[in-house]
Amino acid sequence: MDNDTADTAGQEKAQGGNAQPDHVIPQDERLGTLIFAAVLTLFGLFWIYASSDLPSRQQTAYLSQGFLPITAGILLAALAALLFISTWLTKSKPPAELGKEPLFEAKAEARGAAVFAALLVYILILPHIHYLISTFLLMAAGLYLARERFGLRLFLIAAAMAGIFFLVFVWGLGVPLPGSGYE
Repeated sequence: MDNDTADTAGQEKAQGGNAQPDHVIPQDERLGTLIFAAVLTLFGLFWIYASSDLPSRQQTAYLSQGFLPITAGILLAALAALLFISTWLTKSKPPAELGKEPLFEAKAEARGAAVFAALLVYILILPHIHYLISTFLLMAAGLYLARERFGLRLFLIAAAMAGIFFLVFVWGLGVPLPGSGYE
């Protein structure tokens, strides 16, 4: 018996015989993944819709400023839909039957929902409020939700990130953004 065969046989004994052919996940994990995949699919579709409204300064260019955001939205929606389908087809059992603890905690779930709410608000206010202001607010909310202490440091990091993004997109890439002067 060579080493690879011996290793495989040892792993099967450690697992209690043959490896399980069917993958079974806890019901709460399955439900959470289905919800998350559905939300990401909808978010990707909304992203595509919102990106289609980006103004283009160069009408003769092969790729417009909306190409990358629209492509990213398509990829997000497609991959999230695949995750939804694969999770839907996966068998599940209650966590107790699998010897596991429940997966979700209310505080962590609320933070995750708050991130999506902040992104949705950002997408909705971006066309109406200067890019620097709306991006600063998004960065500040994101840092706070990531448990950065509320204080001067949080605001300085958010301002620096918004400023860097503005420089990269407006001056570096020439993308017309709300309040950038290129609209």
